[in-house]
Amino acid sequence: MERTELDMLSQLLEEDDFAKGIAIGLSSERAAALGRLRSMQPWQNERYSNSDIGNGFLFADFHKDTARFVSERKCWFIYDGSVWRADVGNLKAMEKCKELATLLFLLTAEIKDTALRDVCIKRASRWHNRGVRETILKDAASVYCLRMEDFDRDHYLFNCLNGTLNLRTGEFREHRPEDLLTMMSGVHYDKEASCPCWEWFMKSSSHI
Repeated sequence: MERTELDMLSQLLEEDDFAKGIAIGLSSERAAALGRLRSMQPWQNERYSNSDIGNGFLFADFHKDTARFVSERKCWFIYDGSVWRADVGNLKAMEKCKELATLLFLLTAEIKDTALRDVCIKRASRWHNRGVRETILKDAASVYCLRMEDFDRDHYLFNCLNGTLNLRTGEFREHRPEDLLTMMSGVHYDKEASCPCWEWFMKSSSHI
């Protein structure tokens, strides 16, 4: 039978070789996420108490830039790195909750006090229960809830495949979740590209 990630993590904890396992097994993306979670101090921060409300705050704060609940649609919207998309069935939100559960378990490895670590492991393990995760998502939904009118409010932001162009200033920059864009054009922006037809039209128009 294939061992689950939780089984392997538990064994590493028992063997006191967890830090080595982290160094070997974590992707750079997960390592970065773990660092961000560490900076939030989930075990010490009173906002993240060991309760449904505290866990809801933790999920909402950790995923504020990538997961927001939209009341009119009654579903989460997920940022995919370029645009926000409706998460029909809230399946991606649940996957994010699972990933946070794993990160919490990983974070317990850094606790030196054995008694405290056992308490935190027990708390982190609760996140591996589907019923607990469903409750967490319900409590997190209202923390940074959005409305559909909050999306695509700046009509001068033109979303391209490789970034976002500000039509007011001409600035081209990376995609940003705070822009709250749900639409994407099918073109790549190229500052050096020429447009003969448009240039001819503008030149012709200036002589009218």
